[in-house]
Amino acid sequence: MLVQLCRPLLDGALFTEPASSREIAAALVVTEAAVKQHLLRLYEKFGIVGEGERRRVRLANAAMARNAITRNELR
Repeated sequence: MLVQLCRPLLDGALFTEPASSREIAAALVVTEAAVKQHLLRLYEKFGIVGEGERRRVRLANAAMARNAITRNELR
């Protein structure tokens, strides 16, 4: 899940636009509802508070900063 979310990173140090729920769902062959539920758990796990699209950006950056995923996993 985190790999698919962060895959658009390969361009720079910080995310401006992580993958959408629809893109993640298609890549993982699951429903968008499943992706959204999993994202809620990840927000909690990484301590990401607030609402809106920027929350996915903060999650992606936190995952990379904490080495939950690496650039090699994104390739």
